[in-house]
Amino acid sequence: MKKAVPFYYLAVLAVLVLGGCGKPATSAPTKAAKKAAAPGAAAANPASAVPTPSDELPRVVAKFEDDPRKGRDPFFPNSERRGNKLLAANSPAVKKAPSAISNLVLRAIIASRPPRAWINNRSFQAHEEGEVKLPGGGAVRIRCIEIRDKDVTIELEGAQHKLSLLGSR
Repeated sequence: MKKAVPFYYLAVLAVLVLGGCGKPATSAPTKAAKKAAAPGAAAANPASAVPTPSDELPRVVAKFEDDPRKGRDPFFPNSERRGNKLLAANSPAVKKAPSAISNLVLRAIIASRPPRAWINNRSFQAHEEGEVKLPGGGAVRIRCIEIRDKDVTIELEGAQHKLSLLGSR
């Protein structure tokens, strides 16, 4: 069973066919148009001349400067991405990365059987070895040697270090 074509489609089609859609509009020429069509009239009235392709608008080329001294990133104003370029350009020497032990923090000691130590983002039992993520990115492999009440002894790169809970000395 065929569907009926809606009436408004037929009405639009009739207007287009009967209205002469696609034909150039013709009208009786006015006196001003006849004067403009006369030879030598185009030179006298350049405004009536037909635009040529050379009269097109010039192409716009945008130039963006990413200079941190000229302002902030409007979308990420607290970003340090642009500032790092400035620091790298001004400092000829490469800064040495801080040692991994200064980035290790003993967050908690969990009094369970066996006791566990929470270092940065991972928990360890005594004699357990594992990888710990560092705050600046990257990771180090440590081994938890001993867990006491307020501190932990770990082994990092072959050397033993003692980590204490924050607030305890």
